[in-house]
Amino acid sequence: MYAKTHMLLGGVVGYLISPTWLGVLGGIGSAIISDIDEPKSFIGRRVFLVSIPLKWTMKHRTVTHSLFFSILFSCLFVISALIISIFTDATPIFTLSYVVFGGILSHILGDMVTGRVSLLWPLYRKKIGIKVPFWLYRVIDMLFRLALVYLIINNLIFGDVINNLLKNKLF
Repeated sequence: MYAKTHMLLGGVVGYLISPTWLGVLGGIGSAIISDIDEPKSFIGRRVFLVSIPLKWTMKHRTVTHSLFFSILFSCLFVISALIISIFTDATPIFTLSYVVFGGILSHILGDMVTGRVSLLWPLYRKKIGIKVPFWLYRVIDMLFRLALVYLIINNLIFGDVINNLLKNKLF
């Protein structure tokens, strides 16, 4: 999937986990982090000093598209929350760890619809997913994006999304 679709899906997942701005923004950010191993990706172009060495050492859609990576990355937020909780309330960071896990998982599942990923790396290195030709990849991505935009607009107009985001603080 393209970065815009991953970000839309990540924002929706982030909101479902934590109906706050932190949930939405955390979902958007974590939904694109898996493509950090591809220098031509949206995130890879912005952090190319990290992206290029990752590209040299691993193939795309392997390590960063695995459950291991999503759990490890989420655990970093849990460890941060434990350290911060010594000094202040770290509830938002604990919540963010769930949002990060959901955002990365949404990216992985989205890529499995349009290609193959090493979901169970390092235990099982064979790629899992639906391999589709490029023209169909673009059609599937466009349909997903349209469905997500409809879902978002529909819930903004007819749902309580705006009230929830305005009522809740950043966290």
